[in-house]
Amino acid sequence: MKRERPDFTIKPPFFSALRGNVAQGSVGLVFLVCLTGFLAAMGVFSGTVIAQHPSLYKAPDDLSAFNLLASMLGTAGRMGVALCCAIIMALASAVIATKNQYARLLLEPALEICQSVPVLGLFFFFLLASQTKIANHNLSLEIATVMTATVSVTWRLAGAVFRALRDLPADLNEAALSLRLTSWQRLWSLELPYALPALVSSLRISSAAAWLVITFCESARIAPSHGILTGLGAFTSAAAFQGNVWKVAYALVAMGLVLLAYDHILFRPAAAWAQRFESVPISDNISDPFFLRWYRRSYIVNLLTLYLRKTLRQLGRLSIGARPSAVSSGKNRFGSRAQLGLVRAFFFWSVCAVGAALALLFCLQTYSLAQYQDVLLRGLATTARTLIVLTFSSLLWVPIGVYVGQKGYIARKVARLALYAISFPANLLFPLFALANVNRHEPASLWVIVGLLISVQGFILVSVIEGMRSFPPALLEVGRNLHVRGTLLWRKILAPGILPYYVVGLSTASAIIWNVTIVAESMEWRGHASQVYGLGAYIAQAMQTGSIHQVALGCVCMTIMAMMSNLLIWRPIMRYVQRTFKISDKAL
Repeated sequence: MKRERPDFTIKPPFFSALRGNVAQGSVGLVFLVCLTGFLAAMGVFSGTVIAQHPSLYKAPDDLSAFNLLASMLGTAGRMGVALCCAIIMALASAVIATKNQYARLLLEPALEICQSVPVLGLFFFFLLASQTKIANHNLSLEIATVMTATVSVTWRLAGAVFRALRDLPADLNEAALSLRLTSWQRLWSLELPYALPALVSSLRISSAAAWLVITFCESARIAPSHGILTGLGAFTSAAAFQGNVWKVAYALVAMGLVLLAYDHILFRPAAAWAQRFESVPISDNISDPFFLRWYRRSYIVNLLTLYLRKTLRQLGRLSIGARPSAVSSGKNRFGSRAQLGLVRAFFFWSVCAVGAALALLFCLQTYSLAQYQDVLLRGLATTARTLIVLTFSSLLWVPIGVYVGQKGYIARKVARLALYAISFPANLLFPLFALANVNRHEPASLWVIVGLLISVQGFILVSVIEGMRSFPPALLEVGRNLHVRGTLLWRKILAPGILPYYVVGLSTASAIIWNVTIVAESMEWRGHASQVYGLGAYIAQAMQTGSIHQVALGCVCMTIMAMMSNLLIWRPIMRYVQRTFKISDKAL
């Protein structure tokens, strides 16, 4: 006899979504603790100590037009190298994780950690590692900058490609099996083309973090750095150090021109070209961008790509790997799936125990209770600013996004401008905020909040506009016919439609804002520092003095706070929205 179902549940659905996410997010948190422990053991027990020196950073004195042009080329070149490296690493890691279950178990928590780690703090460790191997300080700065920018882009691209390969349609799988394609032919002719639109669409959003990283690394004053990079970040920092407002304005205009060039020459043609691989039908009214038409008509471009196409076509026809008939039946060598699960669980928890023990030993030997208390209070202050910025951005831009999203042509134009605002590195504007703080003698926290607001407000606006553009027009028409207005319109029609997109934009803004705090909480103008009490200022000051332990403590604390916010806030909300409003994973 079946038990009768209760009339009500004590816990609302939101808390059941929270309960289902704890195991998935805790794996990433445990991996972070283990990684911290093993890295700490390598630093403590190896006996190697990196000498700490005062910062010898000197701002460049040349603010001529020629140096500005060289700075534009330097920043654009580093971005191009970082994007190429990130695409290669993302494709390799996503394909390996799709083919190998052990790599997949490692990639998922790695993506969880990477989206929470403050990438600007990693630049300090990349710089120290490169300087121990390379004597040329400028070359070590270049390598550290490109590596940091590559990491900031790779994890998002890898996640997009991995999800696309994981959700490969069943009919495409059946086509590959019927054609008896090898594993290499299947990858080249089926899986990579299917994942290409997801890769290109996430490339533009991911580049926003890379621009911030590159300009920050160009202007960072880090001990024991002795080199100077040529870039727009260094140019803006030098102009702020000399107190030249016009040169700062020229650098902002130059950065805008670089963004326009990348968008029109690379991103928009790539997005239009990748639409041929979409599995859904595309409207014929969409016209190709100008540069894509020019590429297709250019004799030089066609000549350069002729042999490349032939080489790639022959490469895709190589009979590498096993065919479907030669694939093993799936019988694992441990005898049964239960035994394999026991072996994996034993290995996982053994590694976790060793890593946690090493992390605990390192923390007890290195830091005092007062340091932990100081970092915790600073983290709470930064979290409070983050919540204020996200709340104010939502109250400001959600109504504007809903109104603009109902205007088709205007919505596309505003969304494009908002994408430019997202890509623009807000740290180039912070010297002007520091100037305003010095002249007006207002609290520094006010300008920090303004800087953070400018950094993340575009994500919320773009997500709300995208939600309104995907809104069923018939549903809005029904609301108008029934004279649904005011709070009832928002509660019954608008909010359920835009909530999934708004939550994604809000979570993305929350992830970006942790990195921006490292720059925003320590702004400078003509030697006058406008620092506020927060975790970002703690990390920035430790990087300037070369304190390895303080940078490590601040970065780990910020990572744990970001991961806990994802685990306890954003992921449960996404699952609740997905289940309540019947939204698919692809929409989220």
